[in-house]
Amino acid sequence: GVFTEEGDQKKQNCIRLTFRYWKNTQPCWREAGTSHTLHKMFRPKNKKDGKYSRTMHTKPNVALKGNNCLDVVKINVGGRLFMTKRSTLLSTPGTYFARMLQLSDSKEFFIDRNPKNFQRILDYLRSGVFTEEGMSNYAKALLPADLEFYGITLSTLGLSTSFDSQTCGKNLVLTENNMVVTKSSDPSTAGWNSAVLSAQPIEKCSIRVLTGNCVMIGLAPREGFSCDDENYRRTGYFFYTSNGSLYSGIGDVGTRYNDTLNAGDTISIEYDRTKGTISFAGSSGDKRVAFAGVDGPLHLAIELWNHGSAVQILE
Repeated sequence: GVFTEEGDQKKQNCIRLTFRYWKNTQPCWREAGTSHTLHKMFRPKNKKDGKYSRTMHTKPNVALKGNNCLDVVKINVGGRLFMTKRSTLLSTPGTYFARMLQLSDSKEFFIDRNPKNFQRILDYLRSGVFTEEGMSNYAKALLPADLEFYGITLSTLGLSTSFDSQTCGKNLVLTENNMVVTKSSDPSTAGWNSAVLSAQPIEKCSIRVLTGNCVMIGLAPREGFSCDDENYRRTGYFFYTSNGSLYSGIGDVGTRYNDTLNAGDTISIEYDRTKGTISFAGSSGDKRVAFAGVDGPLHLAIELWNHGSAVQILE
């Protein structure tokens, strides 16, 4: 309740009790005048002149106009109910929630997902802070798929990514906590037959070429990606280290873009989901847009031609 004091010549230090409650997701006010039951807890400053009313005064339920807390959305995630503001769900552009609210004016939604990690994701949208502290192994195992579904990347959360052992070609080996991918040293494995994705969608990442100079580095959706076949002309958006050209599943084949990369060089990738663009920056630091009209959550994607080639994700 909210307590205020009112006074005039006839009534001094009269205490008004106002209750705030919720009805159909809308905040309402209900006002109670001073009463005999209240005076034991709240005594007027001047007891002699103070008067108490035994009448309970109320007014109709009135929603608070112009208050952001009116814009409340109910979300049922796998049977568990969450409530938050529409503005909270729209705080991060390009997410599942932003698209959901753009398509509907409803204030009640059902999401058919395990609610295990949803509270942490919602807390991140509210505060901009995400933590894995206290997460069970089961919850951590669910997190990559949850983040991909909701369109939130690890770089957005301030966490580092790694390669996904479940989306890794049979000729590839992951080491250094899945931060390094190396192709088999067997010469017979040469060719565009070995690819890997990051475990989570990303927006920013830096890669170092450790060995080899025939490497496709880029971003790709998980759907349609093949670990043991070429991808750079079917799906995704790639920079080819050998000739400095661009390749993609939308028609780019050898489009000249930048200088070549050799062993020891690094390249940075930035995906601007708001603008729908992908940019690369080499060792010189010059960043230019390589692809436009890009949409959806994208993973770091690597394809290795040479046997013995290796690249590393830089934290």
